[in-house]
This record gives sequence, structure tokens and C-alpha cells, in this order.
Amino acid sequence: MEDPSEFAMDNWDNVHVLKAVALWRDGVSGEHGRAAQELAGGVLGWLRTRENQVGALTYGGANPTGFCPETTAEYVIALVRLGRLEEARRRAAYLRARQRSGGDWEVEHPYLPTDARALPSVTGFVLDALTAVGMDPFDLDAALDHLARSQRAEGHFGTHRWYYDTPYYFLRPVTAILARYGYHAAVAAAGDFVLARQLDDGSWPRNGEDGSSTEFHTALALETLAHAGIGTENPGVRRGVEWLLARRRPDGSWAGGRYPDYPEVTLSLMRAGAGAKSYGRPPQDVYATAQTLSTFHQLADLEARRGALT
Repeated sequence: MEDPSEFAMDNWDNVHVLKAVALWRDGVSGEHGRAAQELAGGVLGWLRTRENQVGALTYGGANPTGFCPETTAEYVIALVRLGRLEEARRRAAYLRARQRSGGDWEVEHPYLPTDARALPSVTGFVLDALTAVGMDPFDLDAALDHLARSQRAEGHFGTHRWYYDTPYYFLRPVTAILARYGYHAAVAAAGDFVLARQLDDGSWPRNGEDGSSTEFHTALALETLAHAGIGTENPGVRRGVEWLLARRRPDGSWAGGRYPDYPEVTLSLMRAGAGAKSYGRPPQDVYATAQTLSTFHQLADLEARRGALT
């Protein structure tokens, strides 16, 4: 935790640390390899103290009844990458059972507004986790139709102020799923949307000056492109990677900014008795760094698959 007084997203951040280490640990040896193993073990042990009775997680805090499908889905993928398939399958089975009649999933948290509970990324993350463990949802067609219908004419899947206020947050998981199931036109439109918004310096802009960093937005945009099958052979992707590498700080991290400042978020949490100070504007350097590492891994995977084909 970067700031112990701001723990709204602590489970979410730590799940992404675990996922990033799991993705890259096989490429690290010697002293760094041992440190990576110790880090993964420590984070995993801590996350187990935050699970509810069925092994699911909220995005922040220990909540015996709340449930965040996104956080739990990324947890499942991290467990699979760590070789803990049975643990992952037990949690994935819970995710599978929570599919709604319309084919989608929603965040089950008492203080989250209704309009922020069942957005496209939630279903995208869950389908990704189910795929990772080889488990089909009860109604795959309905889930895919739900995602396909959510695409806007511009090629993105919307945005929401509670979800980092960026279209790339929804684009990343949804594009991955639609690509996996052969929705080629939708994936191409998503890729075109992302590429059209790249800045001349190689980055992707954030919304306003106060909130998530440009590094964070750029990492999400680049991973979306990788899921769309657009790799470093593309000049825009190459410039984006070079821009991100140049922005790495001396301690190895990438700046994440802070969770966007929305007064209604704090007000909602205060009404729920959560404590506004504890759920204000958590820093995002840990998440941004883990996301950047995941982005680089996705791009490396894409290049490796293409190399195997040639």
C-alpha cells in the first residue's frame, strides 16, 4: 500500500502486483528470481486474508459479503499463472455462478451506484478468467452479445467516471474477449479508435489534469492494441512502447497519478459509513506499474506467437 490512509483499492492493486510477477517470473533468475518468488508468496498470503467466504475479493478492504468480479477475475488469472489451477477453478466457479440473466456480470458492492455496477469491463474480465481455467459460462452467447452491443459507433465501449474516466479501461478486456471469439469487425473498430487518438509523442492523453496519469492511459491503450493483434510492427505501437520505456522512473516504477477526484464518490462512501479519508483518492503508481508490465508481456506474447507461425 502506497498510502495506508487510502486503502479503497488495496486488493485491486495487490492482485495486479501478483499478476505482473506471475507473468514475468519465469524470465527472472538468480537473486531477482528468488525475490520475485518471495514477493508473490507474500502478496498471495495477504490477499487470502481479504477473501470472502467463497474466496472472492472486493476491490478494497476485507468485506465478507461484497464482491467485485473484476478483482476476483484478475486474481483467478494470477493464480493460474502461478500454477495454482485448482484454487483458480474454485474461484472461477463462483464467478460463473454469478452470471445474470442478460448474460452479463455486475459488481456487488452496497455503496456502488447502480449505473456503475454492470459495465462492459466487468463481463470482459470474468470471461477472461473463465477462459484461463478452461471453463465456459452458463450462457456464452448472451455474454458475447452483451459485449458486442455495448460497442459505440466510434469503436469504443463507453467510459465511466468510477472506472478511471478513460475508454481504454473498458477497451482492454472487452477487445481481448471479442478477438478471442472472432468478432473481427468489432476488434478492428476498437483498434482504429485507439490508434486515431495517439498523440504525436507516442502517448495517449488522459482526461483533464487531475486523475490517472498519461502513463496509465498509454499502458491500457497499448494492451488494447495488442489484444487487437496490432503489435510493435505498427509504428504507433512502437512509438508508444518507446514513450513508456522513457517514462520509467529511477526506482523502476511508472507514475499512476491518483484516482480521479469525484465528490459524489466520497459522498456515497460517507453515507455507507466507509470513512471518506480512507476511501478518497488512492495513489496509483503500483497499479500503473503492474499494468505496464502486463502490457509489455501481452506485446511480447503477440510477437512470440507470430514468430512461431513464421
